Amino acid sequence: MTVQQGTALAALLLMLLAEWLLPGLFWLPSVLAVVAVAVLWQAPADEPDIDDGQLSVEDEYSVCKQRLGDVDQLAATVLNNATRVNAASGQRISFAEDMVRLTEELSADAGQIAQQTQMCHGVMDELAASIRDNDPKVQRLCQQLQQAVEWSGQQQERLQSFDQQFQDIHEMAQTIRGISEQTNLLALNAAIEAARAGEAGRGFAVVADEVKNLAAHAGQQAEKINELLNSLTGTEKEFLLSSEQFREQMQKTLMATHEGEAGSERISQNAEAALQQVEGMLGNMIRQTEAQTNNAQKIAEDLGQLKEDAMASQQGSAKNMELAKNISQQLQELAQC
Repeated sequence: MTVQQGTALAALLLMLLAEWLLPGLFWLPSVLAVVAVAVLWQAPADEPDIDDGQLSVEDEYSVCKQRLGDVDQLAATVLNNATRVNAASGQRISFAEDMVRLTEELSADAGQIAQQTQMCHGVMDELAASIRDNDPKVQRLCQQLQQAVEWSGQQQERLQSFDQQFQDIHEMAQTIRGISEQTNLLALNAAIEAARAGEAGRGFAVVADEVKNLAAHAGQQAEKINELLNSLTGTEKEFLLSSEQFREQMQKTLMATHEGEAGSERISQNAEAALQQVEGMLGNMIRQTEAQTNNAQKIAEDLGQLKEDAMASQQGSAKNMELAKNISQQLQELAQC
């Protein structure tokens, strides 16, 4: 058997194996055949020198086996790179899921704060009505003011928890950016290895480029999340300031109510003025809370997109892994023939 006949036989076997093992990838048999012809057709540097231009059967078998081994080594390199990219994508998915969970908790807390603020606004309306009714209701006014003061203390505790959640999300966004950069480097490495594989690595190069694009997109999403977090941090500071002003104003109102029980007219005037200020502050707090809730929803949407990109990257690398494994297995089976 000549080298050309061995080459044709190897290409035919590769086509039959690919069509049997991977019927869904209709393009793979042709690619494998081209690879087999390209690799087996080129003579290695250490090919035996026969004067009559003919090789013995043993030499032909040795040459073919060596070339199949070279292709198998390239497939193993691509498989290793795809495995690393797959692992990095899995980490990115895990971080995205954690950040989605924290963002949902953040949005839920903002909703509770908004609900409590609305309830407090209703209490203030009741207080205003009580003041306008009659002076005997001053005692009820004191009780309701005391409830509002207690609520403001609870609000401060929730805001502290709110701030800690912001910090956690910010740290995770930084971690995702680092993973995206690492994934980008792995994809670049995979593309280089695929280029070394020649025609056999064309499919791997396409997937590696897609992984690289997804990593870049993930980095952009992380940057966008950082911008939203910075905006939320500014809103949170304003919210904290408004909450503190509200608490101080309620304390003053409560003190004024207790001190002014002897003069009901003065109490009514002072309390009504204080309530008007409190209602204005509550309106600002409601608007700020709604803005925080909207921003949290935007973050959740961006994180969902980030998770989808990471899953697509993981699926692409898994496809590369499966292709490399199948090619390596087929080459090993051919080498044993």
